[in-house]
Amino acid sequence: MFASRAFRLVSVVLFCVAAWTCGEAPVDSILGDGISLPDGLTDVPTLPDVPTDATETALAIDACIMIETDAGTECNEELVLNWGAVDPGTDAAGDIELSNMGTVDALLTRVDWQLAGENVENEFLTSSLYSDGRPVIDIPAALKLAETLRVNVHMAAGVAPGLLPADSVVLTLQGDNGEEQLITISLVGSVGECADGTASCDDDWANGCETDILTSAEHCGACDTPCGVTNGAAECVNGVCQSTCEPGWTGDACDEDVNECDADPAPCDVNATCANTDGSYECSCNAGYTGDGTTCTAVDCPLNAEAHPDCTCMAGYAGTVAWDADAQSYTGECANVDECADDTLNNCDVNATCADTDARFPSRGNSGDEGDGLT
Repeated sequence: MFASRAFRLVSVVLFCVAAWTCGEAPVDSILGDGISLPDGLTDVPTLPDVPTDATETALAIDACIMIETDAGTECNEELVLNWGAVDPGTDAAGDIELSNMGTVDALLTRVDWQLAGENVENEFLTSSLYSDGRPVIDIPAALKLAETLRVNVHMAAGVAPGLLPADSVVLTLQGDNGEEQLITISLVGSVGECADGTASCDDDWANGCETDILTSAEHCGACDTPCGVTNGAAECVNGVCQSTCEPGWTGDACDEDVNECDADPAPCDVNATCANTDGSYECSCNAGYTGDGTTCTAVDCPLNAEAHPDCTCMAGYAGTVAWDADAQSYTGECANVDECADDTLNNCDVNATCADTDARFPSRGNSGDEGDGLT
């Protein structure tokens, strides 16, 4: 029986050596019921550590998104960077903190922007690195054991409204042991539309919705919709062009002439002629009348002329009478015609004497004859 117990004790020792450690509980369980250690041996001492070359190495980088809260800056392990609705003309950014929790030093070798799983190049998407608050210029960037590295991802102002130009950022890390680890940060958000009453009319989204289309004379109500008139004044009010044309003009752009001569009542005197001009009209008194055209007064015919306004010489008078529009007066005269000098102009009897008078040719009989001179 003693030999059996001794065998069991030797077995315990060998088991402890194989397991590199032993204690009271494992020994008791192995000895079994009714078997105890010899007097003076109350415990089996722990064997010393044995050096080994089989040390385990691993790349393990933890990542989190730095967010601002009422309590301060926190590290959110949910790898989603939510930019929400970014106003046009503004930028968006976020910080990703990397912590080396593994057993090997590492390098950050790539920062890639991706859309639908494909790398994208975009002038508005950039990244920068910081270690202990100091900028890191080059990639690859070292991330040693128990240290941190911060990656700032930035979307500059200038992206047009709509979806973000990328939906994720992929970080590639390489361990000294050759392991590679990819960390994907999801991007959520969009670039919003211009607020009501504003627009981007210069094709440059970097300055956002720079135009007030409610008041702009060049972009009234919409881009490239000028509010202006040719002959008058215009103002953009609440996105609607309101114009006031100068007298004589009409139309949306005040570029259509008004024919004032067709107006009722007519703008000129009844004894005047109306001539339409661009944006206006002219009244000219007719021949035989004088005045400014809106009021015309008759001018008397010259002496010995009649039949106004044509004014021709009366019977027994001859001459030329004409109307001078510039002087607004008649020129010429009507002179007496000597009918007695031309037998065709008088009908005196051959036995009568013709005596010329103004406008007349009275005849009288010769001495000894009877009659009125005509017979």
